[in-house]
Amino acid sequence: MRKKLVVLFLRDELLNLIGDRNVKEPYRMLLRRLICQVQTTRDWLQAQIDNKIFNIPNNIELIQSYKQLQEPLEICYRSLCENKLDLIANGILLDTLRRLACFGVTLTKLDLRQESTRHTDALEEIISYILPNDDKYSEWKEEKKQEFLLKELVSKRPLISHQHKWSDDTQEVLDTFEIIGRKSSQEALGTYIISMAGQPSDVLTVALFMKEMANRKTLPVRILFILISLLK
Repeated sequence: MRKKLVVLFLRDELLNLIGDRNVKEPYRMLLRRLICQVQTTRDWLQAQIDNKIFNIPNNIELIQSYKQLQEPLEICYRSLCENKLDLIANGILLDTLRRLACFGVTLTKLDLRQESTRHTDALEEIISYILPNDDKYSEWKEEKKQEFLLKELVSKRPLISHQHKWSDDTQEVLDTFEIIGRKSSQEALGTYIISMAGQPSDVLTVALFMKEMANRKTLPVRILFILISLLK
C-alpha cells in the first residue's frame, strides 16, 4: 500500500500528525511509523508469551487500542480523497480500515468464566480475615449475604487488602479481576460468565470483586445455568 502513495495536497492534520511540515513523502513516513509500531508490538507480545525480556525503543509506543491505528489511517484516507486519489484510498487502505473496525487489534474478545463456588470461597477467606469472630460466609443466609454485599458495593472504604498474603486459589480469583482493570484489557475482554450460579449473591459477589480489584471497571455479567435444578 505505501508503495502506491504519491503527494499532491496535504491536510494540516496529516502534517501535524507526522510532525514535519517539510516532509517529502508524508504518506510513506506515516505508514512506516505505523508498521514499526505494529512490528514492535507483535515482537513484545511474543516475548511476553516466551517469558523473555524485550526492550521497547524509547521512540515507539506499543499499540493497545485500535484507535492508535484507526485515527492516523483515517487522516491518510481523507487526505487521499481530497487529492482525488479515491482509487488508492478505497483500495487496500479502506479494506484495512474495515478490518480494523470489525476485529480491532485483538481479532476477537475474550470472555472470562469462573464457577460461582470459587468466588464464594475467595470471599469467605477475605471475610474470615476481616471478621474472624463471625460465622463463615458460606454459612450465612442469602438475605445476610445480599445485605453485606450491597453495603460494600456503595462503601468508599476498600474491603480487600492488597498487602495480605491470600491463598493461591483466592489470589488467582483476585488477579483475574485485576486484569479487567488494566488499560490494555479494555478492548480485549467481552463478558464475565458465572457458571453454577443459583442466587443473587453470586452476581453481587462478582460485582464486588470488580469494584475492589478492577478500578471500578466492569464487564457485562452473564449467568450460565448448567444444572436443571438451577433452572427451576
